[in-house]
Amino acid sequence: MKTKTLVLAVGGLLVSYQPSSAKQCVNPQVSPDDGLLGAPRWRNSVSICAFGGSCDPTTYTFVQQRTYYSKVFARTPQAACTSYVANTNFGQPLTQAQKDSAIAYPVNATTYQCTYDYDRDGHVYGIPGVPTPPNAYDDWAQNHANIDMAGQTEAMCDRVPNGPYTVATDPYTTYGIPGKNFTQSMKNYAKSVNNGSSNFWYSDAWMYMPPAGPGGVSQIVDYYYKLNAASVVNYMSSVQVDHIIPRVDIFGCACGPNSLSNAMLISAKLNGEMSNDSQHPKRKFLLATWTKAFSAREIDDAVSPDSEIETIDEAGRLRDRVEVPPR
Repeated sequence: MKTKTLVLAVGGLLVSYQPSSAKQCVNPQVSPDDGLLGAPRWRNSVSICAFGGSCDPTTYTFVQQRTYYSKVFARTPQAACTSYVANTNFGQPLTQAQKDSAIAYPVNATTYQCTYDYDRDGHVYGIPGVPTPPNAYDDWAQNHANIDMAGQTEAMCDRVPNGPYTVATDPYTTYGIPGKNFTQSMKNYAKSVNNGSSNFWYSDAWMYMPPAGPGGVSQIVDYYYKLNAASVVNYMSSVQVDHIIPRVDIFGCACGPNSLSNAMLISAKLNGEMSNDSQHPKRKFLLATWTKAFSAREIDDAVSPDSEIETIDEAGRLRDRVEVPPR
């Protein structure tokens, strides 16, 4: 499939966000399953100016940008169209019925057009190829914004996971589907390898992180060395099985796979702090530590393992690759 560079309209400017070199933006897993995992995502032209009052993306926090992109990107052309109509200033306040009237119709394989009941007569007329009664108001002529197939993912999605539960000779640890959650059995297995059947586990992010700049000091990535089962009292130190390469990127595209090689045990506090922010200093450090640069062969092997699945054992863990601070 041919990919497009992601370009979003921001006021009168075009801001090009860094795309990856390989992956098309597709849908991640959702619950309940809608059958669209791996299908292309779609984007509209909702302006960031209208969203938050500022046309400068750098003035927004990561959470604000992610919220904005959640209104731009959607799982289907129709959902992207509905979001466009609901979140665009057309110079007049829209009724709920107008918002509900949004309709996307195909132009070609990668583009739809979006219109709605502009004159509030309860009908949407003017759609090319659809019969229109004589003298009916042409809603399409007033507004028919493009809904395009989304471009590429963030660059981090190209990386190949090589985390602490990777066994190079066992394809089971590297096989996974981008955008999918870990199964409970995978979570249980990672915990078992981490610390047997104990009721606590060790953080895979208990390691030194280089200083942020000259004169700085090294810091430990996670806040807790020992992680416990979740409870109201000690939630922040509870164990979570995190995707090293986040499951989705800032655009909501499927990103990191649900392979054991992409799993790490960290505290709820660290996981919540980093979220899926590819630019968070700790996330960037963990990506540099537990992933490798993209290789077409490695990606092919990860998607279609062709060797026999073997038993994974603790010898496959890679803790000796990182500098671990004192306990």
